[in-house]
Amino acid sequence: MEVVFEKDKKRSDSLGKKIRDLFGKTKKNIKLPDNFYYFLFLLVVSVGFYMMMLVDNNFSLAYGGDYSAQYIPMGYHVWDYYHDWIQTGHFTLFDTELYLGANSFGSNAYYGLFSPFNIIIVLFPRTVVPQSMAISSMIKLACAGLFFSLYMSKAFKVKDNIARVCGVAYAFAGWGAFYLWYNNYQDILVFFPLVLLGIEKVLQEEKPWLLSVGVFFLTICNYVLMVPYVICAFFYAMFRFFQRVPLNEAKTNFKILGLGVLGFAGGLLMSLFVFAPAFLATLSSPKLDSYSYIGTLKEYLLEGQHDEFLKLLFSWGSAPDQHRRVFPTRALYPILEFFFPATTCRSLPTLELNGWDFDDIAVSLWCYVPFIMFLVPALIQSGKEKKWSIYVGLGLLLISLFTPVMYYLTMGFTNSYARWTLFIVTSLIAYVGIYLDKIPHVAKWHIHVGFAFAIVGIVTSWILTYVLANTNPERDGQLIFRFIDDHGFNFTSVAFIIELVYVTIVYLVLLFLYNKKFFHVLLMLFVSLEAICMGNFVTIGHGYDTNYNNGYAHNERFRSVVTKIQKKDKSFYRMYASINDAYSVNNSFINGYNSVSFFHSLYNFEIDDFSLWTGIRSDSKSVAGNYRGKYQDLDNLLGVKYYITSKRKNRYQDIEDNNPQGFIDNVPFDFVENKQLETSEFFVYENPTLSKFGYSYDTICNEGIKKYNRGEVEVVKNSAILSSTAFVSPEDGLEIARNHSDITLADERPVNTSIKQMTLDTDYLQFFYNLEGTASHFPFKNIPNIPSNFETTSFDYDHAMDYFVFLKSKHLNEPLLKANTAFYVRAPFSGSQKYNFHFLDENNKIFMFDSHDDDTTDNVSYMRGFYIRKDVYTLAICGKYYASYLTNDTLRLYQEDLSDYETRRNALNADPIENVKYSPDKFTFETHYNKEKFVVSRTAFDIGWKIKAKDMNTDKNIKIDTYKGNGGFVSFVAPEGDISYTMVYETPYLKISSLISHLSITAFFLSLCGYYVYLEKKRIHYLDSLHR
Repeated sequence: MEVVFEKDKKRSDSLGKKIRDLFGKTKKNIKLPDNFYYFLFLLVVSVGFYMMMLVDNNFSLAYGGDYSAQYIPMGYHVWDYYHDWIQTGHFTLFDTELYLGANSFGSNAYYGLFSPFNIIIVLFPRTVVPQSMAISSMIKLACAGLFFSLYMSKAFKVKDNIARVCGVAYAFAGWGAFYLWYNNYQDILVFFPLVLLGIEKVLQEEKPWLLSVGVFFLTICNYVLMVPYVICAFFYAMFRFFQRVPLNEAKTNFKILGLGVLGFAGGLLMSLFVFAPAFLATLSSPKLDSYSYIGTLKEYLLEGQHDEFLKLLFSWGSAPDQHRRVFPTRALYPILEFFFPATTCRSLPTLELNGWDFDDIAVSLWCYVPFIMFLVPALIQSGKEKKWSIYVGLGLLLISLFTPVMYYLTMGFTNSYARWTLFIVTSLIAYVGIYLDKIPHVAKWHIHVGFAFAIVGIVTSWILTYVLANTNPERDGQLIFRFIDDHGFNFTSVAFIIELVYVTIVYLVLLFLYNKKFFHVLLMLFVSLEAICMGNFVTIGHGYDTNYNNGYAHNERFRSVVTKIQKKDKSFYRMYASINDAYSVNNSFINGYNSVSFFHSLYNFEIDDFSLWTGIRSDSKSVAGNYRGKYQDLDNLLGVKYYITSKRKNRYQDIEDNNPQGFIDNVPFDFVENKQLETSEFFVYENPTLSKFGYSYDTICNEGIKKYNRGEVEVVKNSAILSSTAFVSPEDGLEIARNHSDITLADERPVNTSIKQMTLDTDYLQFFYNLEGTASHFPFKNIPNIPSNFETTSFDYDHAMDYFVFLKSKHLNEPLLKANTAFYVRAPFSGSQKYNFHFLDENNKIFMFDSHDDDTTDNVSYMRGFYIRKDVYTLAICGKYYASYLTNDTLRLYQEDLSDYETRRNALNADPIENVKYSPDKFTFETHYNKEKFVVSRTAFDIGWKIKAKDMNTDKNIKIDTYKGNGGFVSFVAPEGDISYTMVYETPYLKISSLISHLSITAFFLSLCGYYVYLEKKRIHYLDSLHR
């Protein structure tokens, strides 16, 4: 035993002990501040908060909806923006990758283009943007918690241990969990505490600089949400000011008011270089043109309808949201939102809206059990201390929370949103945190009252959930239970029982250890564990899609093709890519190219008319659009020079296996294959006839094109009409015709007659086949044999996915479609209706296939283009149909001879714009015309585009006015003769706002330096007097 003991005694230290010793020595030598370790702790909690998502998605976040559709693509776009700026020294002002072009400041500042946290994304390789965004989100949450703890300790002198509990509760509060899929909202979470602390600095120390810093960062990170939070900060400042009025002399109070105004104004002025151009660019948003809340209030007041006026202010039974939905039940939302943790990012935590589960008025007010439990005790303590102003503040917050007025006010009376409610959570956590700091020096019986309040609130929410279920009879407005599994079991009661049990456990533990010194440790433990659980509950409840954007490895392979094209071709053009589908609508951001599809809340609204005329957007309120129809005239107008198609999607290998050398891809007639740019995964086609800038016209029309209807052929015909006649506004048309006699103003709206509808039973026959549940998965090679293997049938809605429709010529052994025919099919390509097209030759072999199934969900246009290079004898279509479309005219067919299109295209190319050169924000080009012509570019209209022209023979400058042509493009009248042009973009109001920002930032630092120089002189003077 002796030997064994000695051997054990000499055993080397364990690895764990060595690490602990090293950590201890490092801490002792470096002396890192406690806030550093607190920040690390917050990072650990944030990892737990996102744990399920990180584990399932290769350490990235993939929340369904906007996060995957908008924010991940924007992460790639931000990476490109800053790397291009670093490499070229030019910061792109006009974003051509955003739809048809947009003001970078106005459109992308909302999505965090100027957030300081972008440095995290920029420092990592582009291939790991989704992962770097996850890291950025976790760092944001940690910063939010740290800043809020500083606010609590510095402003209210709360002990550090309680301040840090408050920081965790704030950073991971239900508000942040509810808006997880809006990545840019996290910047507000970070910098709002700095604004509040800045206000306290003004009130307590008469220092406005931190307030200016907070407002500055709020604005440059998200200028849209800056508005509600500056409004909330103003209310907070006024409330705290009046609380402190008795503490100061009148002169001091007036000084504080002035410094407060200076603090707010200073932050706004320093950030004006972002705010001014961005805010002014959003004023034309279609969302601002719908319902006018303040206008209706004014109307009621002027007409003496005082009852209606008060109802609109204080009743959800009268106030509509931006979708014009009125739900009186919204008055009860805050109860559910406060007493049950967040479980989704779309609507209520225990109920959902049947159909489209999304509600702008819903949010989460959850701020963790300890803070809920100690709210009433804090109110009791305020009464004991005779702090009556607290009850005034509480009353104002409750009125704001339960009535519509604050939801409208904070968004400038444009639409109603619950985004401002972080202010409620902030106020509650801060208020309860001050109370927690007094424990155990307050009555212990308070905790019993708090427990009772929490239990009553949760039970009330439980009852309310059952009462509200199946209410709101309006379409898409019925509330239904959220917690129902696939077998129909409703576990809502189970969820509430679990919550009640947990609250009871928290109560008992805190009661037992109420006077113990590690009471705050338990608070931290409970809040942190709740945060981790809630973050993962939201992941489950909201949902995530690992396949969204079609897989990032797949995108990297696609990007290699894009990069190859861009190295070869430096001109300005757009691409059509099969990967740019409904699962990756912002693919142009992910892979850095110009396309037509988009999903962006603040795109360039000047392009709206064109978007609606050509079916790219569905209606005037939509903030998304897509182009998957393949219209050859529209390709020319938009400058689509390259088609990149997936060999998997067009079933290339399947066709080759069954029809060797027979494959033909469906691309418009002008496109030819470019094998040098292809890969084993993608075909590349190029249009060698495409002009490089736009087109010139002899005729203009100042009437609008036929009103858009996505179910009609006009979306194709309108493109053909725009290829022969330029459209301008009524006023511009008259002005141009009056001042430029060479340009003809059309007497009437032109029409297209070459695209003709085919008639059922005259031009073709139609046969339906029911494959009994196997249609969508029927073996590709066996599809031609369906007519001989299955009998024709009629529709049965219960088996809506089971149908093939076969189209054939009415005349035996004659083609349905002849070669060199542009063929268009109208079908309801929307929602869950899906269609795949198989084109068969004279040997009954498939030679062309085009997929329009799941990836076309919510497509706005019902028209599809097909370009027939070989006689088609049979067209087989596999589709799903809604009951309302179960008729023989579900599919409508149109055709146009290639020669008609070529005549139109050749006329359009007859007088080209020459010697075109492009660089970001700049075009140079020439025209050589024998008379004036109206030129329409492919660049979306914006008042920032200016054109300078010069006569190449006389070197004389020529004044050029810009117009909005063809519903949204930069256009102008080209003079007769040899003219050179320079078209340059400058962000409107950027120069003056940047000058003001620079002056304000200079004044900020000079005043700050001057203040500390003054303090130093004062200190030296004081020391000298002591020495003497």
